[in-house]
Amino acid sequence: MRILDHNGSARVVASSPEFSAVPSPTKAAGGTFSILMPFGGVLFLWYNLVQDLNVASAVGLLNAFICMRQIARGIRCRDSGPITLTFWSFSLVWLCVAPLAQLDAEQLPWPDSLMDEFYVEAQLITTVALLSFIAGKLIARRTAAQITSDRVGSEPQVESGSGEAGYGRMWIPFAMALVLALPVLAITGGVAGRFATRDDVGSAFAENGISAADGDTIQLFLLNRLPAAAALVAAYAASHYFFQYARRTGRGRGGPLVILVLGISLILLLANPFSSSRYIAFGAIAAVLLAAVRIDSAKRRLMFAFVCVVGLLFVYPLATWFKRESVQSSPFRGFPDMFFTVDYDGYQQLINSIYFVDESGHTFGKYVLSAGLFFIPRALWAGKANPASMDVAGARGYSFQNLSLPIWSEFYIDFGIIGVIAGLIAFGFISGRLDLAYYLRPMSTSAHMCVLVAVCMFGFLRGPLGAQVIFMGSVAVIGYIVYRTRDRAVEWKNGVVDR
Repeated sequence: MRILDHNGSARVVASSPEFSAVPSPTKAAGGTFSILMPFGGVLFLWYNLVQDLNVASAVGLLNAFICMRQIARGIRCRDSGPITLTFWSFSLVWLCVAPLAQLDAEQLPWPDSLMDEFYVEAQLITTVALLSFIAGKLIARRTAAQITSDRVGSEPQVESGSGEAGYGRMWIPFAMALVLALPVLAITGGVAGRFATRDDVGSAFAENGISAADGDTIQLFLLNRLPAAAALVAAYAASHYFFQYARRTGRGRGGPLVILVLGISLILLLANPFSSSRYIAFGAIAAVLLAAVRIDSAKRRLMFAFVCVVGLLFVYPLATWFKRESVQSSPFRGFPDMFFTVDYDGYQQLINSIYFVDESGHTFGKYVLSAGLFFIPRALWAGKANPASMDVAGARGYSFQNLSLPIWSEFYIDFGIIGVIAGLIAFGFISGRLDLAYYLRPMSTSAHMCVLVAVCMFGFLRGPLGAQVIFMGSVAVIGYIVYRTRDRAVEWKNGVVDR
């Protein structure tokens, strides 16, 4: 099929096998894989992690099956992109596998009362969240199929060709990162200070009167999250420009190479694991890799999902080495002992959220709204809530309260199970539309936004929203400024179709 643009030039597009009803041996083999893999995975988890099967563990195995089924489907279906695979990989490891080990050992990461009366309810909330995300994705896929079919009279199409949207605005994140780097370096001890432990960086901020405990969130935003976000977008834009240039010209040197080196230097300086959280540092690395390689084949999607799962199982806990010297001297706890560390406290925090609601009731948007309006300073909004995890941990009497909190925990705290359903359907729908753009319109604004959102997903899913949305929101805003353009979707509406 050829589509004529407004300037009269033709663009060749290819049909999407995902939406085709024509059976094939490859598709049949993929269907078999997507069924056998999750069943085999559940049997493996049951045999290795569950010695005493109970209701909570049974629901946990169901949740693991849902995640593995969706990962298998995402590998073989071309409309699944980085966001989908990241969501299911993180949910599988952090909120399915880890809880199974903790339930069987009757050992949660934080040493407080077990509160086993909430075990099953917490697992069921996760089940509802996962199914709601699937529903949102399904709505997005069917909506896109219907819209495209109405416009061109056939199934969704994949655009080919290249584009240069956003290359002229790469200077924006570069300028932001370079300007913000000056005060960051001055406060944290120069370049060497950026490669100390994160505790040392926090102490340097505190010595200059900048501390989250004192409510100086604007200063921390300007000197921590915003520089890292600008560096991430700059590195992604530079990498994308370099590899697009190399593919077109067959050369990988000159100006594009200089820009690439500068972009990578910025993330080494402003978003490395010594001075930034693990999610920011790994997200920056992932942004460069996804700019270089599109995960647009089953083999690449399989590799991407494998890296996500293995990274969460091993690299993620190992990365605590960058936090403080005491961690650097302690031995690594292998599988499954690592699930009893605070790196995998998502299930316990979900349990704590249920306890918090039982004690205080639902908060009707207090935390979600405060997170969504993160850009409003507390000086102008006296009632702005702290990240929800701080109040949840405080209700349990924890001395350390800056903990994780799965995103559906916050929806549950604010609006109950209806909030979980509505929030995850909306999240699934948005994720589905971005993933579809990544596949169908690879040079569109939404396709670039898909990658930038995906690389922030681990931190966003871990939560709490009040802390994590600041970084993701900054990346999204800067990325949109760079890549905003006349979206190709408009051409589907106004363009001329020539069969």
